[in-house]
Amino acid sequence: MKNVLLFLFLSNVTFGQENTTITFFKDKYAQNEVPNGPYMLETKVLNDSITSKVFSNVKKGRKLWSKSFLRDQPYGTWNRYDKKGNIESTMDYNFILTYGKYVPEGAIDKSGRPIDTFTPSNLEKIQTHLRKNFRYPEIAQENGTQGRVEIQFTINKLGQVGNISILDGQDLHLDTECFRLINSLPELEPLLENGEKVSSYHTYAISFKLL
Repeated sequence: MKNVLLFLFLSNVTFGQENTTITFFKDKYAQNEVPNGPYMLETKVLNDSITSKVFSNVKKGRKLWSKSFLRDQPYGTWNRYDKKGNIESTMDYNFILTYGKYVPEGAIDKSGRPIDTFTPSNLEKIQTHLRKNFRYPEIAQENGTQGRVEIQFTINKLGQVGNISILDGQDLHLDTECFRLINSLPELEPLLENGEKVSSYHTYAISFKLL
């Protein structure tokens, strides 16, 4: 209930109070700050809680990416733009990060078992999704943060993924990325018990390692 109330509160934040700063860089990686360069980072702080960042190529007059943060946690929708200014890719952080085990009543517990308890089709979908969408958080890379994050989720009778929660976290940024990846999974096959579709509870671990 607290998570729902928090989400409702955040959904109704008023974006009237803004504090905007402009920073210029000479490189597209926003690492070399200069007084006046070809790349610009516009940072808006909204109501002391949400920060919006837009990075642009000033010379070509186009946005490269936009990101928002709820304090230190990624928040809302992150976008990257192509050369024509259209959205090229999106990462969805519209969720509230939750921790702790919760097994819905009636869900068959598949946690703590070998990974082959997933159907071959589900395992392939999960692994393909992770390979395609995995992103090592930039702040975690800069800080040299590594670790293994264990996460829980359920697959209901319709194949929908839900009840996501971090069981064993490592770092806010790694936990958030792990949550995002599982939260964006496509529909999976529901578990079959005696020929009937049933809800099931699973755990999965994602490792973050710097080379």
